[in-house]
Amino acid sequence: MMGRREKKYTDGETLPTDPSMPQLQAAWSPELMLEIFWRNLKPLGEIGYNILGCRLSRFRYRQGVRSIVLYQLTVREKITCVERRVWVTGVTYPDDRANRLYHQLLSSNAGKTIPESMCWLEPVSYIPELKMLIQVFPQDRFLPTLPLLIAGPPPEMERLLLEHFGPGNWRMVRCEVEPVRYRPFLGVTLRYKIEAREPSANLGRTKCFYVKSYRDDSVQQTYELLNKIYLSASSVGKGFTTVKPLAYFEDLRALVLEAAPGKSLEQIILQDENMNSAISKSAKALAEFHQSKVACTQYRSVEGTLSRARKAGQFIQWACPDLSEKVNEIMNQLECCLKEVPPCPTHLDIKADHIFIDDDKLIFIDLDSFALSDPVFDPASLLVRMEMLPNLSSIPRSTVEAASKAFLGEYFSSVPSDWQERLSINYACAALKVALYYLQHQEPSWRKHVTMIVNRAMDVLTGHALVL
Repeated sequence: MMGRREKKYTDGETLPTDPSMPQLQAAWSPELMLEIFWRNLKPLGEIGYNILGCRLSRFRYRQGVRSIVLYQLTVREKITCVERRVWVTGVTYPDDRANRLYHQLLSSNAGKTIPESMCWLEPVSYIPELKMLIQVFPQDRFLPTLPLLIAGPPPEMERLLLEHFGPGNWRMVRCEVEPVRYRPFLGVTLRYKIEAREPSANLGRTKCFYVKSYRDDSVQQTYELLNKIYLSASSVGKGFTTVKPLAYFEDLRALVLEAAPGKSLEQIILQDENMNSAISKSAKALAEFHQSKVACTQYRSVEGTLSRARKAGQFIQWACPDLSEKVNEIMNQLECCLKEVPPCPTHLDIKADHIFIDDDKLIFIDLDSFALSDPVFDPASLLVRMEMLPNLSSIPRSTVEAASKAFLGEYFSSVPSDWQERLSINYACAALKVALYYLQHQEPSWRKHVTMIVNRAMDVLTGHALVL
């Protein structure tokens, strides 16, 4: 049986209601959901658990159509007092679709092969009062191979990973599996930390790999694109490279990548370790990346950029009506000032933890969004995210301002002079994307942070200079 919770999580911030789905008022409240989960979730085996906390980790929503919420529960086993973070996905529709899906999953025995060691709670359930289908990680109806991958590398993948330990007859001793990122119904990233031994030479090594699983059959296409980027970057880039894809497994819908060595730029900034050198290397490398001949067949047009900005702006206006006028003004400026420019290789999801530095080597990771586009979006996006660091950590704002100024100065001294003219408009565009991130991930004080980002974008567009 489930035990009563011992503590609550609530951020005290509410989202607007939807008349077609009034139950979302509860579904979007971590405090209310803590009570509802305690009443409805059942353990997978005979061992009892206490649900100690609930937080809303991520959500996607289409008004009057559907709500998908990813919750993170803190669950403690009653006997051993072992605690675990458990991802639970709740899907809600205005009609009876969630109930129908629930019975379809039951009839297909979904989740029945998942052992209790991997999933403490019943993998599939239904909460009638919310018309909500519940799936407990690693159960995901769109990621059917996830339970296999979360148990460690299947035999064919294990053989490939052991080849990367070097010559010899390496054998896996242990594999620690850590889910790094999960987007319900879309994809997951797992970290494999593998300990292996070579008996004849009495050698032992530990290596890390990342495994990405996708909902569709695009894994081969993704692998080929990332491999083309890696090979091209390795041949043309002197100051940078990209993370190396190792293989793909079509039947598992899984892509394997090597782990980037070194530390992320965010770690270096937060720890203030050789920050000036790291900032300079990163800026020069990004400038070189943008002006390189890295192979790319994808293209992000201005209309594509505007389409994403509109969706972000509309979502922000729905959640924060008081910001509607400012978001409209930002969108008007984007429609007016974003122009087609000669496209360059552009990361399009750059942030300080997507840049790794290992001695003199700099590695860009997470290039799933990579395309030919306006390259100035990258430093603008990085700047927006860096400016938020003092609100999320104890790092002094003066340190971040110095780092931002140094980065932009180094970057714009290494690219054509007219690129700098596009920084403000790209900053405003990137700001909407970052604000949407805080909103959808329901970060603590998300409303305050969204407001800060939108206000800052308005300041930049109305002539307040960026740190250069």
